[in-house]
Amino acid sequence: MNARKIFLIFFINFLLVISLVNAVQITSQNLAGSLCPRETGTFSHVVKNTGTAIKSYDLDLRGSASQWATSVPNAFILAPGEEKIVYTYITPSSSADPGVYTLDLGVNAPGDNSRITHSVTIKNCYSAAVTVTPENAQSCPNQAVRYLVNIKNDGQYRETFRFKLAGNIANRVTLSDNVVVLAKGESKQLFLFSNAPSDAGEHSFSLIIESDSGRVRESLPLFLNVNSCYDFKFEARGNNTYNVCA
Repeated sequence: MNARKIFLIFFINFLLVISLVNAVQITSQNLAGSLCPRETGTFSHVVKNTGTAIKSYDLDLRGSASQWATSVPNAFILAPGEEKIVYTYITPSSSADPGVYTLDLGVNAPGDNSRITHSVTIKNCYSAAVTVTPENAQSCPNQAVRYLVNIKNDGQYRETFRFKLAGNIANRVTLSDNVVVLAKGESKQLFLFSNAPSDAGEHSFSLIIESDSGRVRESLPLFLNVNSCYDFKFEARGNNTYNVCA
């Protein structure tokens, strides 16, 4: 076998080895930070053909966050040394639970593929702060009692909050408002009015707050201590014996 044939065999084997080596490179460029449900974040990557042949690539998304993600473009052709920027948009659904999810981007061509994985954090963007004053009220029997309720929307979206009552004296309590609509950061005061029972003792009820989004639900226990305010003593002084005629 002459030297020319040996060189050709060596060169062909070299090309076969090269064809088995990944010739596509993915580089992260911009990554989305923490996201709220319904908020859109963007990942961008640079895809480069590091091989020696023109190749057609397609993308696929995997991982727990892929259900909310879309890549553009999702297919393209690159010449050797050519690059392409790929944008991946992710919009978690309104029902997405807070937590850390994975997004796996794959770039594939016949005999050639590469993958890159990122973490996606979904924040808790629905929240409310509710306080009631006093939590433990004092009254006399059948006396009217007022509680001051303050609610603030600590979430990131405009929210509708609904109020209801539960407990053994809930039927004796009324609300100044049953529904409150608050923008982000907005707060409102409302009142609870209770007609104290006629029986002295400790009584309780709960104020329940629920949002239309279904992401906020709180139950605040409240107490009413009814005192024995009406009491008297009878005491006879001096001569308590009397004589009378029939």
